[in-house]
Amino acid sequence: MQANLTLPAINLAEIQDNLPYHKVKITGQFLPNKDIYLYGRRSMSSEKDGYYLVTPFKTIEDKVILVARGWFSNRNKNIITQATNDQPHEIIGVTMPSEKTRIYLPANDIKNKVWLTLDLKEASQTLELNLENFYIITEGQDISNLDILLPLSINDLAAIRNDHLEYALTWFGLAISLIVIYMIYQRRYMAVDVIPRLDRWIQKNN
Repeated sequence: MQANLTLPAINLAEIQDNLPYHKVKITGQFLPNKDIYLYGRRSMSSEKDGYYLVTPFKTIEDKVILVARGWFSNRNKNIITQATNDQPHEIIGVTMPSEKTRIYLPANDIKNKVWLTLDLKEASQTLELNLENFYIITEGQDISNLDILLPLSINDLAAIRNDHLEYALTWFGLAISLIVIYMIYQRRYMAVDVIPRLDRWIQKNN
């Protein structure tokens, strides 16, 4: 992966193996009103809670690719829609694989555009688009030039992934904790209520 990131950006058609972690450049336009807010804490910001702005991008080759454009804090969620227009742009970024839905995570909140897992098959169905089987994390400042949308960096690729996965691990820990609490409750319920009632029933019917 690291070797690919140090090379100049190439066109999508030059990717022979169709594998992720290629530095690419694409030209086209964003599709308005189809943004996804991918939840992820950001270690590089004083405001931790927020989202990665992910928008479908239609290339001049008629391919549609989800693009992670930057990070914004939760308090700016209501105005981030200003970031998307349908003007032509060239984008440089890194191709990334689809994420897998995990059973211990809540379902994506489609109504409010808040996603916990960037499952590209689910995104294709939800957005009613024929998406490519990878998405792109952009390099540098977003074309919107909005101050509220913090730029991403290829050099921080590992941190970006970890910031997003941190939330998944938090949910996993919470799920385990709830299971433990439920088991403790069930054991106490059996000891205090069910077993004594069963003993009384046995004694009564003997």
